[in-house]
Amino acid sequence: GARGLFLTDAIDTALSWIPTVDTQARHPLIERLGAGAVSASEALADPALRQLVDEADDDQLTEVADEVFALLAADADASVPSWLAALPLPDQDGELRAADELLLPDSPLAALLVDDAPFGRVADDLVARVGVTTLRALGVGWGFLTVVDDLPVGPDHDLPDEDEWWYTFADPPETIAAVRDLDLIANDRWPEALTLLVTDEHTAPMLADRHGYTAWWLRRHAVVGGRPLGWYRAPSDRSTVGVRDALDHPHADDLAAALGGSDVESAADADTVLAHLGDSEREIAPGVAAAVHARLVDAARAGRIEADELLVPQRVRSSSGEAVGNA
Repeated sequence: GARGLFLTDAIDTALSWIPTVDTQARHPLIERLGAGAVSASEALADPALRQLVDEADDDQLTEVADEVFALLAADADASVPSWLAALPLPDQDGELRAADELLLPDSPLAALLVDDAPFGRVADDLVARVGVTTLRALGVGWGFLTVVDDLPVGPDHDLPDEDEWWYTFADPPETIAAVRDLDLIANDRWPEALTLLVTDEHTAPMLADRHGYTAWWLRRHAVVGGRPLGWYRAPSDRSTVGVRDALDHPHADDLAAALGGSDVESAADADTVLAHLGDSEREIAPGVAAAVHARLVDAARAGRIEADELLVPQRVRSSSGEAVGNA
């Protein structure tokens, strides 16, 4: 009977996870008799498809992938759920791997990764058959991949150091929108990696949230000129002139949320700030020095640093703006 069947007008391919009307049996009367219409977005979000991705064998998943490709080709604006990136696709060696474990040929991300990064390359013949746009929509990598969860219940998104970031909040974050795989970037490729992050419309907003995972992780672990990003300030940030050096990067101001600011976030950050305050070679205005000292006090009161964790500076910055010996 028509009731319980669905019409997928976007494509001619039958879907294995939804009971669909055969293409040759389509007729307006079928819908009047009770058949429902299903859009590409609805078909891709169907829980039965998720179950197939999790449980089906390789032969069945190859057929499912072709059906998914047909939906994406028919509706380029279809919403693709993040879990669909687990759909296995063939790599350059013919082995099936999850879509988000593969990179497209000539991917700019590929040139930035450490030598032993666990990514494969998607099969060239698949790229030729279905196209780059469809594969990117499914989760095959070109630039950085992302994780979005509007209702996170815990630090369980496979992000490096996610536990540590999660517990910086008194209450759990309401949403997570983060860049994946940052720990796979080679140390000498961070300037290029930062450019890729800033110029990608999908990842740039994640760099703008100072308290978000991406900016938090970059401050601590991304390295430019032998220093973590948190060691630097944005050139437009005048609040710590002399205490933090301006980052030399074409997109430095766009990276402001991922750089050090007036706040002191950790004992290591406090040691850096105190050492720079006591460096007589640095020119630091009295107002800047006073404000930074106030931020150090705020960090101690908030429990971000403990006095016994800090190195004792040899010199300190006086109210006159000069560095004097620590008596």
